[in-house]
Amino acid sequence: MALKRQVFLGSAWSLAGTAGQQVVNFVLFVMLARLLSPADFGVMAIAAVVIDILALIGCLGQVQALVQRDTLDDTTASTSFWMVQGFGLAMTAIVFFSAPLVAELFAVPALEPVLQLLSPICMLQTLSAVHEAWLRRSFGFKWLAARMVVASIFGGIVSVGLALQGFGIYAMVGQRLIIAFVLVAMVWWSSAWRPKLRWVTADALSLARVGGDVSLVAFLQIANVRIVDVVVGYFFGPQVLGQLRIAWKLFDFVIAIAVQPIVNVSLSALSRLQSNHPAMASATVRLISVSATALYPIFFGIAVVAPDVVPPLFGDKWGEAILFIQILSPIAVAATINYFLTTTLTAAGRTRWILWQALVQVLLALAITAATAPFGVVPVLAGNVLRATIIAGVNIWLLKLAIGATPRSIAGGVLPPLVAAAAMAAVLIAARPLFLDLPDIALVRAIATALVGAMLFGLVLWFAFPSWRRNMHMELKPLLLGKG
Repeated sequence: MALKRQVFLGSAWSLAGTAGQQVVNFVLFVMLARLLSPADFGVMAIAAVVIDILALIGCLGQVQALVQRDTLDDTTASTSFWMVQGFGLAMTAIVFFSAPLVAELFAVPALEPVLQLLSPICMLQTLSAVHEAWLRRSFGFKWLAARMVVASIFGGIVSVGLALQGFGIYAMVGQRLIIAFVLVAMVWWSSAWRPKLRWVTADALSLARVGGDVSLVAFLQIANVRIVDVVVGYFFGPQVLGQLRIAWKLFDFVIAIAVQPIVNVSLSALSRLQSNHPAMASATVRLISVSATALYPIFFGIAVVAPDVVPPLFGDKWGEAILFIQILSPIAVAATINYFLTTTLTAAGRTRWILWQALVQVLLALAITAATAPFGVVPVLAGNVLRATIIAGVNIWLLKLAIGATPRSIAGGVLPPLVAAAAMAAVLIAARPLFLDLPDIALVRAIATALVGAMLFGLVLWFAFPSWRRNMHMELKPLLLGKG
């Protein structure tokens, strides 16, 4: 099967799985938001920072390291498996025994038992890392999609049941644990590979080097995003952080459906072009352009309809999140470029470049956050958008150096959907008084606004940018007909 066709089918399955998982998770999130308090969400957000970072370190970047290899045999995979089990066990112990210190640091006593209960997640994620790599190498995204949906459903049933019984924040703890257990069980069931009692030190060192770079980069990238959560939680408390989680959840939902499926497949696809930089540059620009077309109108539209969406969905107690959503929505402009840097440079064998870029990004985030925190949460969020924009410029330069993707080609991919989305948002804001005259049902106004916005975006993109239209037609037609 042609590579382009594999990418298309892989993206379709990844989209199906991610969309199913995210829809389930979002519906459950809405239900939990109505049952639990913003402070509960804030405490869980702080715990998630610790768990996500240490679980990531435990996996040692082995999914990406194994996918990126030209060939993979049973001995190398087994070596990787046993290596990450040691790291996973160590991270589990660190989370469990450091929980009292973290709770004391944030002055939130409820953090201690939450972190201790969540600590096994670090070990559970390492159990599935190598199996997931095998599936990704063979484009087995159908099975990866299925496990995400099933895990989300099981975790959601448990969380809502616990919340209805009055367990409070432990409803979300139960959800995370059940999801982790189901993900491990299903990936072992769907992959025929089993670890053997084999170990090759040379393979371990090679995988640790590549995976260590990837893992450190991922750690820095998560830290870069979560710095805002940590600062908001530390300076402004779990209540404000809980409100911020609503904004992040909406954006995570959109990115997971519009961008993440393509990112998930891109490493497997671009790795097969690593000896052909012009082809890799062309593919990267197309991936960025398609993601921008999906992401920009949704983010800009969410900013417009947030006052009509947040209170009916989540409840009046979440009204503060509306402003947070509107401030953060422009981050979409940089996100479509930033999301593809890691996969492209990994495929090109430039993992050390990613490390230095991520380090610069974290230092910039620390500097901007430290400068804005004394002035309140709004400047902190605006500073985060500024940080993402600066880094997008750096990433464009790195893509040019690594694979020859020119700034002009990237701009040609993102400017048409950006102009169309900006024009759409401007019209919707100007016409806002007309939508307020609709029946006094907020969701009806939001749906009407979204439909008009989608039509405006499509019309501007279609008629104002004929070259973009021709490019999309040339790309999608052979894929849809099965000829790519």
